[in-house]
Amino acid sequence: MGEAGAARRGRRGRAAVGLTVLASIALAAYFVTRPRDVTLRIATAGRGGTYYPIGEGIAAAIERDVPGVRVTVLETSGTVENHELLARGGCELALVQNDTPATSPARAVAPIYPEVLHVVARAGIDDLDALRGRRIAGGAEGSGTARLVASVLGHFGLAGRVAVVHPTTADAVAAFRRGELDAVALVAALRADAVDELLAVDGAHLLSLGPPGVPGSTLDGFEVNFPFVVPALVPQGAYGRHPATAVGTVGLRAVLVARPDLDAELVHDVTRAIYENRVEMMRHHRAARHITERYDPAELRFALHPGAEAYLRRDQPSFLQRNAPALSFAFATFMATLSALLGLRQHLVRRRRRRIDEYYRRVEASVAEADPSQGARALRELQREALRELIADRLEANQAFTIFQDYLRSELAALERRLEERDGQASA
Repeated sequence: MGEAGAARRGRRGRAAVGLTVLASIALAAYFVTRPRDVTLRIATAGRGGTYYPIGEGIAAAIERDVPGVRVTVLETSGTVENHELLARGGCELALVQNDTPATSPARAVAPIYPEVLHVVARAGIDDLDALRGRRIAGGAEGSGTARLVASVLGHFGLAGRVAVVHPTTADAVAAFRRGELDAVALVAALRADAVDELLAVDGAHLLSLGPPGVPGSTLDGFEVNFPFVVPALVPQGAYGRHPATAVGTVGLRAVLVARPDLDAELVHDVTRAIYENRVEMMRHHRAARHITERYDPAELRFALHPGAEAYLRRDQPSFLQRNAPALSFAFATFMATLSALLGLRQHLVRRRRRRIDEYYRRVEASVAEADPSQGARALRELQREALRELIADRLEANQAFTIFQDYLRSELAALERRLEERDGQASA
């Protein structure tokens, strides 16, 4: 009864352990596979520009393809405020201009589209110098446009000589149409609706910042001082009948950035959703057509987020695949060396076994000596020799050696008894 009870208790204990293990596995699986319940906030800009509709397109793509993730689109004054929001945890994602110094530890997710500086002026203002003493809208306060306009005016010697105001894009368009502004500077993708509205004003036209496509022009000089801003142009007829000829300007990239501490797997899925939903995002704004994986990360001001980098490297061969020939050679060399070492070991074992066998034959020869005293001396010498061989590692201290030693001692004892008997008979 005691043994049966112990057996039952043992079975119950094993069953309890098994259930505990299964429960632990199920719990771990739940936490690994449970759906996300996450809300992401993406900072954009004013509703009259490109960032806000692009942000809506990004939000729709993420919600469509990343289960359990909701996205809130934030209307802001633009790039500078977006960096500040990232820094203080007011958003997880943001659209920013690539040229703006990061005041937050932003990490790039993807470049979204190229944007250019449009300067729309009234009739009679034919070049930048004609803006002296004029009133110009230079982007909302705290926007990337405001920073870029300030850089352009400073570079071309107009800082402090132009009256710059900072309304929102929608307010700037309305003020220009009412005749309250002489020019409006706007950073946006080509075919921006706001630019179309500005050019609809009688006599309005696009100003050129320099000759487009001419090496060594003032636009190249601007890039020297502002390396993340590149020479660009507005092609002839990009806005219907405007411009009549290509207009030189400067351009940069709009980049989606993320907080550096945002979960890498989540950012990986966000990046995938963006690249796989470009066509659907174009319904929100045509600039989404420029989204591409083919870009040089070195051209971005911000380091890539690990999650975005993991997505871009998804098709790259693994370490094993990249180094397969070298690893195969190294493995073959290792196996050949191991085989040689094993062969040498077996050779040494066989050699030691043959030496033990030789010692057995010598013991038998010593025992067969007619004179027991000579045989005993030979066995004692043989015992000493075997110990020297063992110390010199020419014999192995294994079971065979132990058996040999026992055999040698027993034979030596037998010879010594024979000697004692002979000596006893002789004395009698």
